[in-house]
Amino acid sequence: MPEAFKTSATVAIISKPGRPELSEILPPLHQWLVARSYKVVADPESAQYFSPAEVVARGEMASRSPELALVLGGDGTLLSAARAVCGAGTLILGVNLGTLGFLTELALPDLYPALEAIEKGEYMVDSRAMLSVSWCGAGRGRHSHRVERCGDQ
Repeated sequence: MPEAFKTSATVAIISKPGRPELSEILPPLHQWLVARSYKVVADPESAQYFSPAEVVARGEMASRSPELALVLGGDGTLLSAARAVCGAGTLILGVNLGTLGFLTELALPDLYPALEAIEKGEYMVDSRAMLSVSWCGAGRGRHSHRVERCGDQ
């Protein structure tokens, strides 16, 4: 079983831009996290709805070494967040704000129970792999791409 989260852990909040429900979701979520002494960093899309301690562009998020990333949106937002924190060993909790999510399986009403389970160390980790590929083409320079594999195959 995984360890319980330390109360001083850094939690990143990453959201899908332009979702109107974020104005109702993010302020109380931020309060919940701060009341438990978590350090909160947020991407600029999320920071429009509350005042986090630190606003960090997604591309810089891994430099803050968050232990947990709360991703509110859909599968595209989750994949973007995964690319942003892939080098930091960050756990990602995807909350589905859309209608269909294969990767963002958690429904919004289950957010706080899931966070409480994470606090207690009562959660399971589903590991995903990401592969980065680079090659040099004759006379065409270096090319780099990231390949992502989701699920156990």
